[in-house]
Amino acid sequence: MQNKGFISTIAVLLVLICGFYISFSFVTSHYEKKAEEYAAMMSKTSDVTNDAYKQNLKQFNDSIDKEKVYLGYTYNQVRKLEIGLGLDLKGGMNVVLEISVPDILRQYASGEQQLRQINSTIAKVQSDGVKGSDKNFISKFTSYIQPGAMVGLFTREGEYMGKVKSNASNEEVADALQKQIDSQVDAAFNIFRTRIDQFGVVAPNIQKLQDKNGQILLELPGVKEPERVTELLKSSANLEFFEVYNYNEIANDLSAFAQAWAQQDTVNHTNIIELLGGPQRAGSPVIGMVTPRNKAVVDSILSSPLAKQKLPSDFSAVWSVKPVDFPVYDAQGNVVKKANGEDRTTPYWELVALKGEAALQGDVVTSASSEYDNMRGNTVNMRMNDAGAQAWATLTRNNIGRPIAIVLDNNVYSFPNVNNEITGGSSEITGNFTPEEANDLANVLKSGKMSAKVDVVSNNVIGP
Repeated sequence: MQNKGFISTIAVLLVLICGFYISFSFVTSHYEKKAEEYAAMMSKTSDVTNDAYKQNLKQFNDSIDKEKVYLGYTYNQVRKLEIGLGLDLKGGMNVVLEISVPDILRQYASGEQQLRQINSTIAKVQSDGVKGSDKNFISKFTSYIQPGAMVGLFTREGEYMGKVKSNASNEEVADALQKQIDSQVDAAFNIFRTRIDQFGVVAPNIQKLQDKNGQILLELPGVKEPERVTELLKSSANLEFFEVYNYNEIANDLSAFAQAWAQQDTVNHTNIIELLGGPQRAGSPVIGMVTPRNKAVVDSILSSPLAKQKLPSDFSAVWSVKPVDFPVYDAQGNVVKKANGEDRTTPYWELVALKGEAALQGDVVTSASSEYDNMRGNTVNMRMNDAGAQAWATLTRNNIGRPIAIVLDNNVYSFPNVNNEITGGSSEITGNFTPEEANDLANVLKSGKMSAKVDVVSNNVIGP
């Protein structure tokens, strides 16, 4: 009898636990429906492949991402805790991407003659039936190189290759190369994750395949445009450094443009300055703080022929990669509280004014890492190659006291202020970073070396 009671208790607990986790799926489904209704209303279409529909869908999800929607859990947490339907029930795509290991070896060649030897050795390895994705690729490559000769084939730059000594053995070089490859795969992993967010995929499964070299599996439930997603994932990372316009330098042009727009907008008389959140801080490249629902309107206005006519020809505006949360105030200027006593917040996207073409490309970055300092908190250290160091010295010398924007895939990740000319190629970026933010920025900077080809190993579209 006691055993039956124990079994019954366990059964009840299992039912309660299952019910608890299933409830998250219902909550997620509820908010997904609300997001779809919002996207359809704002874009005036129910076509899920429509760009405006997808943008509004993402804006809705972003706006509630940090809101506590169920049992004290934020919407982001609820989506992670839900029991996913999986590709077989919800449909979507399953794709395996491979970052080319041979390409990574080629990019570290120390010269043209060395590159020819690397290519010849790669051909020998592949003729033996060993693929770049095989775990023994580097060891097989090493076996064809004369003892002690491998260090001369590769540049000693990068997070791990930069630590290789001039008299290093083939095995030591091989170990550094493998770590460098793993580091670049990690950077690619983060890039893929950020790109997938653009499609509003709920609960994607992204993982590195441990038994393969450079392969990443992505399971994307509910994806409606698999071809477009595949092309986006295959494209090379585009890390760039830009000079900027500070708000006070562009304010008069924005004001003149706003007046001209209001005169031609005879229906809505849209006040662009108001849409951008009013005047911004002098000395900052942020020209607008915009709510999610107004992002599409701002994009449309700033891409208009009138904007090209009234604003400087070398001006472009790019959104921050993530929104910033600000408290909501009532008419008396008091912070509005939620039922649980927490401050109610609204996400705002920063719009950053870039100046001209990219001043420097990200392929000059050889390594980046996040560190913690007792005095300055979380920091990011960045190292550039010799050519990059020279260009960076000129760029920082010309922008002392001004920000430089760090842009990846047309999203601004940071715009640190330059305190002085930076020579030697080593830089330290400080700010009020959380450990996660510092680590994310370091990964972004490392992605500048992601010039290796990305191949689609397998791509399966699964219907619901």
